[in-house]
Amino acid sequence: MVLLLIAALGLGLMQWHQWQQQQQLQQSQSQWQERLAGLEGGNKELRDDLRAERDSREQRLNRLASRIEGTRDQQSEMRRQIEHNAQALLGLGQRTRTDWLLAEAEYLMRLANQRLFFEGDFSGALAMLKSADQVLAETDDVGAYPVRQALAREVLALRAIDPVDQAGLYLRLDAAIDQLEQLTDQTLTGYRGITDPAAQEDQENADNPWARIVDTLREIVVIRRMDQPVTALPSPQQSTQARLHLRLMLEEAGIAVLRRNQTVYERSLARAEQWLQQWYEADSPQVRALQNTLDELAQKQIDPPLPDISQSLELLKSRIAGRLERTEETRDELEETLEDTVDDSGDAQESDS
Repeated sequence: MVLLLIAALGLGLMQWHQWQQQQQLQQSQSQWQERLAGLEGGNKELRDDLRAERDSREQRLNRLASRIEGTRDQQSEMRRQIEHNAQALLGLGQRTRTDWLLAEAEYLMRLANQRLFFEGDFSGALAMLKSADQVLAETDDVGAYPVRQALAREVLALRAIDPVDQAGLYLRLDAAIDQLEQLTDQTLTGYRGITDPAAQEDQENADNPWARIVDTLREIVVIRRMDQPVTALPSPQQSTQARLHLRLMLEEAGIAVLRRNQTVYERSLARAEQWLQQWYEADSPQVRALQNTLDELAQKQIDPPLPDISQSLELLKSRIAGRLERTEETRDELEETLEDTVDDSGDAQESDS
């Protein structure tokens, strides 16, 4: 009778505890639903941001296309001007090897400026400036010294730029996206593993009747602390939504790397780190590895400031213009001398007659 009474009392207590836990689980479920609604709202905001960023990129691409088209027109005009000048010099018979070398150096320097300004390719611009300096070194024109001096400063400024490994950064971001699959439900914040509330059976007391009674009561009655809230497990849908949100942020950072957009790159990585800290346990090895990767990527500079390399080009243009002006002066002097010679010859013939 005593055992039956104890068992009945235990069953009553167990039902009362179960009813209390059910009420707490319902409250926790409501909280998770509210959190999921906030997550869906955040996803909508991210999609709106991505749409706005895409529209902005399209506008920038259109403007860049217009500028490139204008540059092509300018290049065509410059080619026509160079051809005209070359033909004029050839017609005078005064075109020397130095003039051709200066024209070649000017062409290389123009390409270097365009490559740096429109494409941000400082490596290509550096190679073209070095080639232009080698061409100028072959000339016998002492007036090219200030041009080479400016070229030396510009080459040094380009060499001081820290190279950006776009492909490497993009591949590291892609690897971080693949690593998101390792963020399982167990790494989410608030996850609690389900453990067996019964104590392990002591093998030494396996034949003890009192121990068997205690074990039986433990199987029937589970005592829990009521001052600790019961946390509901995150649902698979919430885990998927969290990984999808992180994936979108990292993909946005990858696009920013290709576009050399430092602002969008830093913003995307900062939001990804904030999201990772909010939704995942920091002591998880997978989360810690991803956090370290994001910290390293956030320190990268994808759009370094570019120097002005147009001074040498302006000096060379002035030098070429000066040589052309002197050539025209020489031509005028030759024409005047020829006219004077013809006049003197005519006067001499008239005197002899």
